Formats: sequence, structure tokens, C-alpha cells
Amino acid sequence: MADYDHLDLPDNPTTDGLRMLIGDDALEQLSVDFGGAAISIPLRATESGPIAYCIGLEAAKRLSDIWGGMVMTVPVRPSRNARILRMYNDGVPINRIARIIGTDRSVVYRVIKASAAKDQYDLF
Repeated sequence: MADYDHLDLPDNPTTDGLRMLIGDDALEQLSVDFGGAAISIPLRATESGPIAYCIGLEAAKRLSDIWGGMVMTVPVRPSRNARILRMYNDGVPINRIARIIGTDRSVVYRVIKASAAKDQYDLF
């Protein structure tokens, strides 16, 4: 098993933890292929496994090394949501965010609301 101590990874797979461990590109591809689905992270990644097929064997091995045996819900479009939150925090109006992202205002509001709820939960 490789040494991942320097990454300060959470005990369970989170969007930020996944981003640190496998990188933005692999996370985005995982989201495209499995977004919203609950998937089992194998104890040992193999070349023929669906996760390795999606993000490559090396990234799949990293997932197995850290969170093998766990079930995780794959985040849906994490880069889009992060982009929405960055623009919102920078003061960009909701209507403009929706136009730039190519979605409607309700999606923007939903992402902001979910983030605010997560921040409230993190306080406890």
C-alpha cells in the first residue's frame, strides 16, 4: 500500500477526499459514469473492474488502498457545483451563474442550498 498520510484524507470517501486522492479529471469521469449511484469500492482493484475501466487502474488502486470495502455514493457533477459555489461566493448574481453554467436558476439555488446545509451540519 502506498503512503497517503500526507494527503490528510477523511475516513469516508467525500468529494474533497476523492479530489485529493484521484484528481479532478478522474473524479469528473467517475461522476459522468456513476454520478448519483452507490458503488462498492473493491478491496483490491483489478484492470477488468468497472471503476478501473472508468478512471484507470492506478486511480482505482488508490481508492481501494484507502476506502476498499466501502460503499460510496458518487458525487454528481462536482466540478460544476464547485464552479457554481465559487461564482456565488464571488458575488456573481444567480441569473448570471445559471447563464454561464448553462442551467436554470433552480439548479443554482439547489447547489447553494445543499452547500449551506452541509456547512451547518459541519458545525456540529
